Amino acid sequence: MNVKPSDYPILKAVRPKDFGKFTFPSHPKDMTVNAMIDWAEAIKNETLKPDKRSQPVPETQEGLVTELVGSNFYEFVTNNETDVFVLYYTTWCEKCN
Repeated sequence: MNVKPSDYPILKAVRPKDFGKFTFPSHPKDMTVNAMIDWAEAIKNETLKPDKRSQPVPETQEGLVTELVGSNFYEFVTNNETDVFVLYYTTWCEKCN
């Protein structure tokens, strides 16, 4: 969940339905029971957007290939009426390029 020791104390959650990851937005001194309940309810009711580590969505998509990034991956792959083939690669791996 990408937490460093300098981030502690911290409150995080994962929604099992879509593996959405969430970070409690306030300083630990503001972690009251009511604030945590409201936060958990917002996650459950899907009114809170998950944290996403993502590149920006490309402004233009040309040709038959669509570049997917973290913030558009789930929507494109699961909410698409056509078959989707995803090629995973990374720019820093010589064998992937």
